[in-house]
Amino acid sequence: MNSKTSSAVACLLLTNVIWAGNALIARHAGGSDMQPLSMNYLRWLIGALVLLPFCGREIWQQRKVWGQPAVLWRMAVLASCGMVVYNTLLYAAAHYTTAINISLLNTCIPLATFITSGLILKQWPKPAAWLGLLIAATGLLYLISAGQWQVLVSLSFNRGDLMMLIGVLAWAVYLVLFMPWGSRMGLSAMSMLNLLMWTALFIMTPLFVLEVSRDGLPAMNQGNVLTFAYIGVLVSVLSYLAWNYGIAHIGAAKASLSLYTMPVFAAILSYLILGEGLKAYHWIGGAIIVIGLVLASVLGKQRTT
Repeated sequence: MNSKTSSAVACLLLTNVIWAGNALIARHAGGSDMQPLSMNYLRWLIGALVLLPFCGREIWQQRKVWGQPAVLWRMAVLASCGMVVYNTLLYAAAHYTTAINISLLNTCIPLATFITSGLILKQWPKPAAWLGLLIAATGLLYLISAGQWQVLVSLSFNRGDLMMLIGVLAWAVYLVLFMPWGSRMGLSAMSMLNLLMWTALFIMTPLFVLEVSRDGLPAMNQGNVLTFAYIGVLVSVLSYLAWNYGIAHIGAAKASLSLYTMPVFAAILSYLILGEGLKAYHWIGGAIIVIGLVLASVLGKQRTT
């Protein structure tokens, strides 16, 4: 594993640590006064304002490149899938479904990415990658079922689960299209992220105004301020920069496999923050996930047909 690959893997792991924290916050927000779209809109607004001083000049200088109609509609698709649809539906799903159902449906992301990558880019992984995916998925299912397989049989699905499924499909499209389309924008990774943020905000503004007029803005108490600081800076800025770096160096399909580490990090964060002890199934499930990821990454290099 060369230095760039190692850096990409490290960035992906950092991303999943941050997203694990975001998942905990989403579950908390499900019982608070924060509405899903407003929560998503304000996090991107904070992130966009944080990045603008570092990116504004480059974005302006490259306006003739990214301002072309062929690039603008691609930006709109990427922003809609990766920033608007998935994240809004994630926050919305927490109002209707359980954490175990959300985790289960998120296991579909790598599979959806592999299939989407094959259908759109004609890049299909070797059989070893599918085997690694299956092993990692088995470990994740073992983890979220707390080592009791019968739990999976008794799951019931509601509209929150449907929201997450649609979000998963949108995220897979974002992952697959980011590399080929992002290169057309003529921007650095940070400036491209900032431009996508503003694009997402432009798309969400009418719905945000409608939601605020109906439900009002979230109360700016200490808890909500800390929540927006976390999701606005760490989740919206740092994690996306790290994630995009990982995709650029190892590809969307392999990068999506790292998502199987998120429940492991969520379990660790639950222990550190909530005082919930780590059980044997955490370690067993985590070990199976790692084995699957290693197999898929080392032996499952993509082939083009």
